[in-house]
Amino acid sequence: MYINLLAVAAVLSMVTADKICPDTTLIKAPCKFVEVANIKCAIECDSGVALDLVAMFKALQTSLKAEEKTFVRFVLKNYKITELPANVFADIAFDAIIIEDAQSLKKIHSAAFNGGAYRVKRLDIINTPVNEATVGGDLFAAIQSLPNLANLRLIKTNLTMIPASGIKSMNELMHIYIEQNKALKIIGHNAFVNLPKLKTLQIKDNAAIEKILYTAFPINTVASKDPLEIRLIADHLTYDSLVATTFDAINRPVNLY
Repeated sequence: MYINLLAVAAVLSMVTADKICPDTTLIKAPCKFVEVANIKCAIECDSGVALDLVAMFKALQTSLKAEEKTFVRFVLKNYKITELPANVFADIAFDAIIIEDAQSLKKIHSAAFNGGAYRVKRLDIINTPVNEATVGGDLFAAIQSLPNLANLRLIKTNLTMIPASGIKSMNELMHIYIEQNKALKIIGHNAFVNLPKLKTLQIKDNAAIEKILYTAFPINTVASKDPLEIRLIADHLTYDSLVATTFDAINRPVNLY
């Protein structure tokens, strides 16, 4: 009897596990469903195998039940994919999108995140050669299409500048990390504007930075008492790069490092 109870428990455990992610036959390599902490499901796509994300997500749109179409994260580490076109995710939604080591990805369409954009709270683009000026792509418009984004990481990209109004009117954005972008030279006019919940802005180890415009940081359009932490670390900035009024438009207390 004791053995039978163990067997029943094992079967129940398998059934429960099966409910975390959809049927594995519904997704094709190099992508897969991955259980996270035994309670949530993610989609991960890696390796150097050719990958048609549009076709994959259209297939999932058709084959998944409505309650199966929300995932904790999407992780892209495929180094053959060259772009994220408009509406690439169809109606599949993610809490986080993590793009890392996608060595051929240079273009992200302004409407790439349509469909589930409202759901995304975290966007990481790491060690991936996207920039702000790729023909047919608009990285910063894509970022601004995520109304509930709270955490943004742009690390080891090919960005050359944070353009005018690059990160603007994102009411839920709390943390921005812009790090180790070797080609990044300029932080432009109104680069960070109207970000009322921003707590951390880290611009770190971008060795080529030459100029931060004195109008770069009108972060709050309405005065606030909430402190903002700005970290300008190891960026070799000089007095010519910054002027005394660079941070005046922030409109709230600043801890500057």
